[in-house]
Amino acid sequence: MKPAMTPLQILENIPEGVFAVDPNCVITYFNQKAEEITGYSRARIIGKRCADVFRTEHCGSRCTIRHSMTQGKEILDYRVNILDCAERPFPVRIQASPLRDDQGAIIGGLQTFRVIENPDEETRKELVLFELRSKIGRDGRLSQIYEILPDLAQSDAPVLLQGEPGTEKKLLARAIHLLSARASGPYVAVACAEKDPAALTEQLLGSRASPPGGDPSNRTRLEGYLEQAHRGTLFLEGIESLPYPLQVSVFKAMEEGEYMPLGAEEKASSDFRLIASTHIDLESRVREGTFPDSLFYCLNVFQIHLPPLRERKGEIPRLARNTLWRLSMETGKDVTDLDEEVAQRLQRHPFYGNLHELDQILRQAHQNCNGSKLTLSDLPSLPDAPAAPPDQASVSTDGSGEECDTLEKERERILDALVRNRWNRKQAARELGMDRTTLWRRMRRVGIHPGARQGGPG
Repeated sequence: MKPAMTPLQILENIPEGVFAVDPNCVITYFNQKAEEITGYSRARIIGKRCADVFRTEHCGSRCTIRHSMTQGKEILDYRVNILDCAERPFPVRIQASPLRDDQGAIIGGLQTFRVIENPDEETRKELVLFELRSKIGRDGRLSQIYEILPDLAQSDAPVLLQGEPGTEKKLLARAIHLLSARASGPYVAVACAEKDPAALTEQLLGSRASPPGGDPSNRTRLEGYLEQAHRGTLFLEGIESLPYPLQVSVFKAMEEGEYMPLGAEEKASSDFRLIASTHIDLESRVREGTFPDSLFYCLNVFQIHLPPLRERKGEIPRLARNTLWRLSMETGKDVTDLDEEVAQRLQRHPFYGNLHELDQILRQAHQNCNGSKLTLSDLPSLPDAPAAPPDQASVSTDGSGEECDTLEKERERILDALVRNRWNRKQAARELGMDRTTLWRRMRRVGIHPGARQGGPG
């Protein structure tokens, strides 16, 4: 007769994720199915707070397992969204119950979870918004954006996303696509500032080239972005960097549903929804005659402005902890928390590079850290925020605001050069006509952290 299975063996063979926590919600057990579902190994997870691992919007005051322990009762069949080790969101059904010792005293909690297969449309939409709240933030103004996003996505009208570099406009663009009726179609994202302007025309429009002296009917066909986006969404990141003639071409293709590939004898058709992003004032470009008014007024129907990180400082500690958790999973280095002094120091930083700059600062600090929690000594040197951001400050030497305008124009000029040169400071300095040391000093002066690579207009 085979020996009976132990309780632990039974838990290891349950076809659902199972984990246990102590009274402080620190994970003490994580079964094999939980490893499979989340992608985390139990060796990395045991000893961590469950809120750090699962990062649901119910963690904290609405934590199901904590509620189960404090109320001393089971919670059955509750739906939440969680993030796996690769930051992918997915829905699960959970059940939580208290764990008791032989005398009936509660000594922890047990939770099971199973993935919801084939989620309905409402759940899929909620997953998209959950990812935005997790990665960009959930401040009041952002919540207002998320509230209108599903309805806006259902329209086929163009959308203009505005915001400073590093505010993750690209994540919002992808979310609009996923929430739209075009979600099953292609999503074509083009980082205009990173493309060679000379090559962009062919890349956008495609080409139909004949071999030299060959048969015109035997044309080499290059599929352009407009064709790739047929029945889907075309996202032009940093549309101000697109050459003016191509901006006009995009508008005509969107309005007429047709365009002329290079070398073609007849027009090609494409049905696409346009989403564009920018970190500059396009209306001033229209007045200068360097941006087509037709395209601007078309994009102006739906405008979304993403607020900068310095205007929602209360979110910085939570976003920083999420980033540290991700870095810990990437590198294997167990640094997942930060001192309160570090949180306060980050909240005083201007973050003109926004979320991308926060990521880069934390990468450096994470590498410097020799403990399990970031301290002030791990942070790179950071300038404090001025009394107001350069574009809002009112103090100047002559009361006219000219000094502040100059600072803002200098910051924009440097940012544009850095973005065009993919944050290669040597190349950006050459383009700006200065040496690298001068560029470094001016970056510090206008509040751009020299160690950050803010990854494009974002």
